Amino acid sequence: MQIRALYDARGRILAAAQVETADTAKPSVPTPQPQPKHGQRVGLFTVPPEHAHLSFADACTRLVVKTVGKRAMLAALPTSKSARRSPSRSAAGASRGVRRTR
Repeated sequence: MQIRALYDARGRILAAAQVETADTAKPSVPTPQPQPKHGQRVGLFTVPPEHAHLSFADACTRLVVKTVGKRAMLAALPTSKSARRSPSRSAAGASRGVRRTR
């Protein structure tokens, strides 16, 4: 699967369009293309084989753009320590004086 992705300086995918292959494309139907603004870039990427099982929506949310020199490629989204916290720890954080806004 190939996607055309609009991404920011941190590599987050902001918008994407799935690129149709020659046998699935309909010539009379234009496909949407992401348009970059200041500080954003657009690139054509092939989803890595280890993530080929993902749907288009999952690929856009679970992958990021990694830039090495002038080359950009898709890579897995790094997991943060806060994402690995158990629900009980985050609930405990609310009782430690963290204010909630309405």
